[in-house]
Amino acid sequence: MRRSLAHPRGIVSGVSSNYPRTLQVMVTIHGLCIAFLAISVSSIRGNFVPNVKSEVEACLHLPNPLSESCICSELEPGPNGDEGGVELACKRLNSTDTFNLDSSSQPEEVETNDINDIHSNRAQNFHELLRQNLKEILIRDSDLKVLKLSDFSVYPNLRKLSVVQSSVMKVDNSVLLPNLVTLDLSGNKLRFFALDFQRLPRLQGLNLSHNAIQDMEPKWHETRLITLDLSSNHFDEDIKPQIFTSLPATLQSLDISDNEWICAPKLSWVHSWSEPFLKAAILKNVSGTRCRYMDSKYDGQLFLVMEYYSKYVIPSCPTKDNCSCALTSVQEKLVHARERFYSVEVSCVGGGLSHFPKLPKHTRTVDLSQNKLNSRSFSFLKVEEHNYKDVDNLTLDKNRLQTLPEKLLDMKLGLSFSAKYNNLTSIPYDFSQRLMKTTAVIKMSNNPWTCTCTSEVTDLNLLVKIRDRDEMTCGPASDIQLKSKQITLLSPEMLCPPETTGEFQELLLQVLCVILALLIVLVLARLAYDYWIYRTKGQLPWLALKMH
Repeated sequence: MRRSLAHPRGIVSGVSSNYPRTLQVMVTIHGLCIAFLAISVSSIRGNFVPNVKSEVEACLHLPNPLSESCICSELEPGPNGDEGGVELACKRLNSTDTFNLDSSSQPEEVETNDINDIHSNRAQNFHELLRQNLKEILIRDSDLKVLKLSDFSVYPNLRKLSVVQSSVMKVDNSVLLPNLVTLDLSGNKLRFFALDFQRLPRLQGLNLSHNAIQDMEPKWHETRLITLDLSSNHFDEDIKPQIFTSLPATLQSLDISDNEWICAPKLSWVHSWSEPFLKAAILKNVSGTRCRYMDSKYDGQLFLVMEYYSKYVIPSCPTKDNCSCALTSVQEKLVHARERFYSVEVSCVGGGLSHFPKLPKHTRTVDLSQNKLNSRSFSFLKVEEHNYKDVDNLTLDKNRLQTLPEKLLDMKLGLSFSAKYNNLTSIPYDFSQRLMKTTAVIKMSNNPWTCTCTSEVTDLNLLVKIRDRDEMTCGPASDIQLKSKQITLLSPEMLCPPETTGEFQELLLQVLCVILALLIVLVLARLAYDYWIYRTKGQLPWLALKMH
């Protein structure tokens, strides 16, 4: 039998004249309790609206799965007239299914005073409050793997979704989120990113920073993005240009810093693409957007390096000779100079060249290995006009060189010179002196060197600086006893043996010296004898008597 909830004043007035005063007080208290219960039931069934904000009610009565992992807080109205709402901050989730509150399962309300039915209706009302008022969701420090945006479709007014540091590797957005404005997926494990932006018609902010993204499916034409953060990912020189060239015109902020950019000519298109973005100050953290120079531990400012590729290096690179050109440095800060210093590396390996190609200005390193260069090729080389004057690293390995012409003296060659696997037999004196004084690294192995007493290649001062000296051997033009011998093992006696006639002359000189010494001894002995005769007998020497 259900209890009728009457007004408490009627109960109190009906007993006030028939009961003692103490009993009246008890009945009054009992009546007040019944009145409070009646008000509560009316509130739940919609007959009474309490003076409490719906946002607060939604937070106070979170469903069990969400209340265990999430903290609910009220959002204040925004400065642009945005209404307030509710924010959920959640941690340590293994799935987003807990957000999928199926509103279709809400039972119809019936007139009943059964306490279980009352609580059921009350829970469904609070679920509906949460659905309508939830505006922002933050999920962090979770293990989600796959993020299903469909789990959030039950919140029609959701405008910001942040799923950060939650090991997300894939995003599935198969449903419409009509009011989502900001999507933050930073700090996850995304490698490839693709979204159906048509299902996010109001999306304006997208944060994909601190992931491992290497490739994307560029469908920017479907969006009206204002901010895009792609920093701290794995983009490199192999990125598809259309990912950036198709960005929407509505974009006002873009960050591509701290990626794995390489200062390669393949990225030279970045210059023409970035110019309008730089002028409009759309690109952010420009100084932190850097690329690493190829085969180097140093880096440079990406947009500046690509500007110099586009303006100076690529137009003058001898690509028709099967050469490639790369920047190895670009001066970033101008102190007193009006022009930036930059250096270029040119590689023409295996190009089949029989001539020296013209280089870009400021070329410091040239690799001409595996070509057909010979001594005649130097006759067509104009060191200054062809921009070889500043070359510090020159590699001529595996060519057909027989000599090293004097034009090499007009190049700096301060860092390295290599001429391995050629037909060199000797080194000019002036060039050998230049190598000893100025060149840090020298390589000349696997040449048919002519080893003689006067060869520069056997000079110990030069051999000390040659890195591959242990691989240098004497060629067929050397003396028969020196052929195929390792140059570093040759002694001075082997290189410069004494002549056979010299030994006989030395022997004659030694005999002559002995004879002269004996004659001197005999003369001195005769003089001593004559002096003794004169002192003892007063007789002059025989020679003096004849002269007298």
